[in-house]
Amino acid sequence: MEKEALSRRDFLKVSGLSMASFVLRPEVVERGSPGVISKLETDLPLYALTIDDCFEPDSLVGVLDLLKQCHLQATFFPVGRAAIICDSRHPEIFKRLAREGHTIGYHTMEHSEKGTVLQTTGGEWNEDYDEWIETFRRLLGRDIFSLAVKRYARAPYGEFTSNFLDMCQNKNLTPYFWSAGSSWLVNDWPLEQGDILLLHATEEILSLMREKIQYVSGDLRGTSITCFDDEAYCSYFYPSEGMLRRRKNFSGYIQGA
Repeated sequence: MEKEALSRRDFLKVSGLSMASFVLRPEVVERGSPGVISKLETDLPLYALTIDDCFEPDSLVGVLDLLKQCHLQATFFPVGRAAIICDSRHPEIFKRLAREGHTIGYHTMEHSEKGTVLQTTGGEWNEDYDEWIETFRRLLGRDIFSLAVKRYARAPYGEFTSNFLDMCQNKNLTPYFWSAGSSWLVNDWPLEQGDILLLHATEEILSLMREKIQYVSGDLRGTSITCFDDEAYCSYFYPSEGMLRRRKNFSGYIQGA
């Protein structure tokens, strides 16, 4: 029970919400709502490792080096503007990310302040996604969906508004929340099968990963979200794991406010 209470507080800290805000802003979709995936189904000893934002270019390089050293795959949710800066500091860093088997999901162009996120219309989200896609075409090449980009989405601060989910439905994107965060590393909490671990590509988190990622993983192996819905991908990186049980087909996006 203690772990559940603390992890809930960690969620509120990460998203910057309070219980009152859920009451005052019903257009915000809480974790676990239909259409927003916060945990994955598998019989195998796997959890999904996800890395957000990528505002620190040198830390992104460090994360990639660590993942390669530990033989781990991850799904990255980079902010478009941050990706441009990373590529200018470390040319072709996202091509390296793709070559090493990691995948990429949408996390907006700007990661705007929370108030702006809440007021963004569905049309504005559509335009933002299109700009983000064009950004990664410049960074990876035109055929990005065969390289690393997947139809995954994560809203800034976990603010899955109805407008954001309308955009996801329009663009055929699957929205992903998370079930564990950096506090799992801080507190040595063990991960569970199918957990979605959210971390950030920062110097502080990189230091924690170096110290704790193998410990909190236990007998589990960290991999990208793609390993849970693409058996060919999973078999290539983890041939000894056999076939995956496909995740449940979550549907029923929240419509309207």
